Amino acid sequence: MIPDRDSLVVYSREGSGSFVTLKVLSYIDNTFKYIVETEPAGYSHSNVKVGSNFVVIEGWSGNQTLFYWENGLAKTYLAHKKSAVVNSSDIVFKYNILSNGEIELASNKITIKIGDVLHIVVGNNQAELGGVRILGSQADSEILQYQQSSITTHMVLKAINAGTTTMTIIPNGGYDWEHARKITINVVN
Repeated sequence: MIPDRDSLVVYSREGSGSFVTLKVLSYIDNTFKYIVETEPAGYSHSNVKVGSNFVVIEGWSGNQTLFYWENGLAKTYLAHKKSAVVNSSDIVFKYNILSNGEIELASNKITIKIGDVLHIVVGNNQAELGGVRILGSQADSEILQYQQSSITTHMVLKAINAGTTTMTIIPNGGYDWEHARKITINVVN
């Protein structure tokens, strides 16, 4: 992270919430110092990317926090991740999260064809806590191929084989099982 010296980047992703803790250690003024230290509470359901002079944490809201070094100081920059591109031939399944945490669905069943690209998108999130988890079974990978996601706002899947699978949308930070909703995805020839 510091152009004129090596730094050690240590991070961990732990628990069902993928909580990220980040520490960057460097040798400054004849001693080892942490130049970046985060707590996992602010980074649940996160991914980490380490570059030669930066570290990016993508949080559950789709926002990215960039850590970098400038003029002798550790800096942070918050950016919003771009949404996945939706083509006119893609299928969009949209759901809303109401202020009381309930999930509003037009239907709990989706039927698509092999080769179709399915976008599962939160349309409106009025809940106090952001973030959702979309859970499926191990068999999902035989029917639906994961393409990409912006955590909590947009998941993209491609139908690769005929079959039926069930996914569960869990709102309010991905832990509110009381308001979780199941959707059935049927892939046909």
